[in-house]
Amino acid sequence: MKQVFPDRPIVEIEDDDAIFHTVYDLKDKFQVPGAAHLRQGYKNDGKGAHWRAIYDDKGRIMVAISYNSDLGDAWEWADEPNYPERFASLATRVGVNDLIYAMTH
Repeated sequence: MKQVFPDRPIVEIEDDDAIFHTVYDLKDKFQVPGAAHLRQGYKNDGKGAHWRAIYDDKGRIMVAISYNSDLGDAWEWADEPNYPERFASLATRVGVNDLIYAMTH
Protein backbone atom coordinates (compact mmCIF):
# COMPACT_ATOMS: atom_id res chain seq x y z
CA MET A 1 0.00 0.00 0.00
CA LYS A 2 2.95 2.33 0.53
CA GLN A 3 3.67 2.07 -3.20
CA VAL A 4 0.08 2.97 -4.10
CA PHE A 5 -0.39 5.71 -1.48
CA PRO A 6 3.12 6.68 -0.31
CA ASP A 7 1.88 9.81 1.48
CA ARG A 8 -1.12 8.22 3.24
CA PRO A 9 -0.79 6.48 6.60
CA ILE A 10 -2.69 3.35 7.54
CA VAL A 11 -4.65 4.19 10.69
CA GLU A 12 -7.11 2.48 13.01
CA ILE A 13 -10.75 3.21 12.17
CA GLU A 14 -12.53 4.86 15.09
CA ASP A 15 -15.69 3.17 16.38
CA ASP A 16 -17.85 6.16 15.42
CA ASP A 17 -16.72 6.18 11.77
CA ALA A 18 -19.59 6.07 9.26
CA ILE A 19 -18.30 2.83 7.73
CA PHE A 20 -19.39 1.00 10.88
CA HIS A 21 -22.86 2.57 10.84
CA THR A 22 -23.85 2.84 7.17
CA VAL A 23 -26.47 0.06 7.06
CA TYR A 24 -25.66 -2.06 10.10
CA ASP A 25 -24.64 -0.56 13.42
CA LEU A 26 -21.46 -2.53 14.13
CA LYS A 27 -20.49 -2.13 17.76
CA ASP A 28 -18.88 -5.53 18.33
CA LYS A 29 -16.12 -6.01 15.77
CA PHE A 30 -14.38 -9.21 16.79
CA GLN A 31 -11.82 -11.33 14.99
CA VAL A 32 -13.21 -13.64 12.31
CA PRO A 33 -11.09 -16.79 12.06
CA GLY A 34 -10.40 -18.65 8.87
CA ALA A 35 -12.18 -21.98 8.45
CA ALA A 36 -8.90 -23.90 8.88
CA HIS A 37 -8.38 -22.40 12.33
CA LEU A 38 -11.80 -23.48 13.55
CA ARG A 39 -10.74 -27.12 13.25
CA GLN A 40 -7.72 -26.38 15.44
CA GLY A 41 -9.94 -25.11 18.23
CA TYR A 42 -10.29 -21.36 17.84
CA LYS A 43 -9.99 -19.84 21.33
CA ASN A 44 -8.68 -16.31 20.77
CA ASP A 45 -12.02 -14.67 21.62
CA GLY A 46 -11.57 -11.87 19.11
CA LYS A 47 -8.25 -10.53 20.31
CA GLY A 48 -5.84 -9.37 17.67
CA ALA A 49 -8.22 -8.09 15.00
CA HIS A 50 -7.69 -4.55 13.75
CA TRP A 51 -9.96 -2.42 11.58
CA ARG A 52 -7.75 -0.02 9.66
CA ALA A 53 -8.06 2.36 6.73
CA ILE A 54 -6.40 4.81 4.40
CA TYR A 55 -8.34 8.07 4.21
CA ASP A 56 -8.52 10.71 1.49
CA ASP A 57 -8.20 14.49 2.01
CA LYS A 58 -11.91 14.77 2.83
CA GLY A 59 -11.81 12.12 5.55
CA ARG A 60 -13.40 9.37 3.47
CA ILE A 61 -12.07 5.83 3.53
CA MET A 62 -10.33 4.87 0.30
CA VAL A 63 -8.98 1.52 1.53
CA ALA A 64 -10.64 -0.51 4.29
CA ILE A 65 -8.40 -3.10 5.92
CA SER A 66 -9.54 -6.00 8.06
CA TYR A 67 -6.22 -6.94 9.63
CA ASN A 68 -5.82 -10.34 11.30
CA SER A 69 -9.39 -11.32 10.49
CA ASP A 70 -10.54 -13.56 7.63
CA LEU A 71 -13.74 -12.04 6.29
CA GLY A 72 -13.25 -13.80 2.96
CA ASP A 73 -13.40 -17.22 4.57
CA ALA A 74 -16.53 -16.23 6.46
CA TRP A 75 -18.18 -15.21 3.18
CA GLU A 76 -17.01 -18.41 1.50
CA TRP A 77 -18.25 -20.71 4.27
CA ALA A 78 -21.37 -18.77 5.32
CA ASP A 79 -23.69 -21.49 3.98
CA GLU A 80 -21.74 -24.33 5.59
CA PRO A 81 -23.70 -25.65 8.60
CA ASN A 82 -20.51 -26.22 10.60
CA TYR A 83 -19.20 -22.68 10.16
CA PRO A 84 -20.31 -20.51 13.12
CA GLU A 85 -23.11 -18.11 12.25
CA ARG A 86 -21.57 -15.46 14.51
CA PHE A 87 -18.56 -15.08 12.21
CA ALA A 88 -20.49 -15.32 8.94
CA SER A 89 -22.99 -12.75 10.18
CA LEU A 90 -20.34 -10.18 11.14
CA ALA A 91 -18.45 -10.68 7.87
CA THR A 92 -21.65 -10.19 5.86
CA ARG A 93 -22.55 -7.03 7.77
CA VAL A 94 -19.05 -5.60 7.32
CA GLY A 95 -19.19 -6.37 3.58
CA VAL A 96 -22.60 -4.74 3.15
CA ASN A 97 -21.49 -1.67 5.11
CA ASP A 98 -18.28 -1.38 3.07
CA LEU A 99 -20.16 -1.67 -0.23
CA ILE A 100 -22.84 0.89 0.62
CA TYR A 101 -20.24 3.22 2.15
CA ALA A 102 -18.19 3.06 -1.05
CA MET A 103 -21.25 3.94 -3.15
CA THR A 104 -22.43 6.81 -0.95
CA HIS A 105 -19.33 8.59 0.37
